[in-house]
Amino acid sequence: MQRLHERVVPWGVQVLGVSSDRCETHQRFAEEKGLGYTLVCDGNSVLQRHFAPGRVTYVIGQDGVVCSLMKGQPNLEILYRAVCAALKKVSSP
Repeated sequence: MQRLHERVVPWGVQVLGVSSDRCETHQRFAEEKGLGYTLVCDGNSVLQRHFAPGRVTYVIGQDGVVCSLMKGQPNLEILYRAVCAALKKVSSP
């Protein structure tokens, strides 16, 4: 995800990582890996209950609509193309 973040942040795209892990665990992981994107603590699994349980990756457009959903370990190249497609929709007249 860090590589994806580095590719899309110049376009104003925000990458977030969400997990039910404790905030201290997130902070330690981010520091160890040198992550440049935000990790969100979902300790009560509110987001997982609202969206989907387990490892799921979403591309959410600026309008708040889910443009793409990937279950399991994300394929970063496919995810990158989904982000590009979502941005193309935003810039289209």
